[in-house]
Amino acid sequence: MKAVHTVPSKIARGHTIASPLRSTAEKCLRFARKGGAAVLAALLVLVPITGAAAPLNLANSPLFLATSVEPNITFVNDDSGSMDWGIMVVQGGEGTMVLDGRQFSGDRRQRYVHVFCMSDNNDCTLDGDKWDNSSEWDRHEIVPSVAALVAHAKHKADVYGVWRARFSGFNAMYYNPEVTYTPWAGVNEVGAPYGNVDPTEAPLDPYLDEDNDDYREADLENDFEWISDDVPRPFESGSDDILVQNYYPARYYLWTDTNTNGLVDATDAHTLVEIRSSNEPYVHTSGDRADCGNALACTYEEEMQNFANWFSYYHRREHAAKNAIGKFSAAANGVRLAYGTLHDNNNNIIDIASMNPDPASGNKRALLDGLYRTQSTGGTPLRRTLAEAGDYYECSVGSSLWSGCPILPAASGGACQQNFAVLMTDGFWNGSNPGVSNTDIDGAGSFDGPPYEDSVSNTLADVAMHYYERDLDTV
Repeated sequence: MKAVHTVPSKIARGHTIASPLRSTAEKCLRFARKGGAAVLAALLVLVPITGAAAPLNLANSPLFLATSVEPNITFVNDDSGSMDWGIMVVQGGEGTMVLDGRQFSGDRRQRYVHVFCMSDNNDCTLDGDKWDNSSEWDRHEIVPSVAALVAHAKHKADVYGVWRARFSGFNAMYYNPEVTYTPWAGVNEVGAPYGNVDPTEAPLDPYLDEDNDDYREADLENDFEWISDDVPRPFESGSDDILVQNYYPARYYLWTDTNTNGLVDATDAHTLVEIRSSNEPYVHTSGDRADCGNALACTYEEEMQNFANWFSYYHRREHAAKNAIGKFSAAANGVRLAYGTLHDNNNNIIDIASMNPDPASGNKRALLDGLYRTQSTGGTPLRRTLAEAGDYYECSVGSSLWSGCPILPAASGGACQQNFAVLMTDGFWNGSNPGVSNTDIDGAGSFDGPPYEDSVSNTLADVAMHYYERDLDTV
């Protein structure tokens, strides 16, 4: 996950934002502005990160204050339905992969959001060692394989470039062989530490214990099978349900920019790599594969282990967000953290608390449990939920999600305490109007006007500015 420091600005749809929320005396505000921490926000883009998160270094000790004050950070995580998806591309609405027969001579268009029949929200049934997708609602959302298209009488070729869904340079969620994928931080629901995944028993949700009735796993060394529904015919009207068989899941593609335009085009040259013992060594160029004895040439066992870790810990948007928040939170010290989601789908609301060192116990364990319990379904009311975080810090108002007042009493340094809300999402907001108007031109604060001014009301940035430009508590 990449972070770019900025202040609340013209952020409307399709972005994520972290906003500092002010609740300080003017003396402390002068310190915070000079120190820089309280006037910064972080614009976050959801892409997988894999290494250990560095501890967050927030300035929390004004020169005139003898003791430090732990800053408050409230994580708001998107648990809408799209976070369950395993595709994120520039092309197509909401980062989906779109197969459009109309660009040829067909008359249909369809979007796809999964590379496997392996998400929490779609209805897959286990048939022996294979997964068969049998849900009418979700069948069309799994990208077909190249081989299935080539074998079909109405297609005969991969004119859409579906190979790109299994190439990380096009689908940012897919396995990147140049990256080492490490397990999540902390422990699962029964307190067992997360570890390397067995490729023959790869869990779909690593948080669940094997005895949990909802626990499911996949054998990544055996073929998968599913139906990709409503695949548009490229050269005539209509669409087809295409059976994908003998699909070996442990695979990725290498890309050559044939026309040197810098874009991953459907017609660019590409090479399928299947992770099988007969194909080792797996040659890499980055030198970043520290999990391999030779970072430039991994063995079959090393490559398959890395793929299995990616599958269980990273291959859906929700999992990438859990990895990022989890690694940061597990390493966090000297801060107070809270966690919540848009819908609280699975008892996810965790009130602010100081973090103990051990991620397997205490407040830190409680926060990580709330994070890893997150299940994605529903709409994306980002604006309203960010407002809930602001109301949480505005103690006289209070939040319907979190309880109590997170700001410390004045005697404990609350007047100099910094307060942050970090909103993690994969894209577009919807839902009810937050009712804050156009806060970057309303004359209510010194931050109105350029560079924040725009002509659009009630955007995500307006919500952030609504709370940023005011003192939220009078400690």
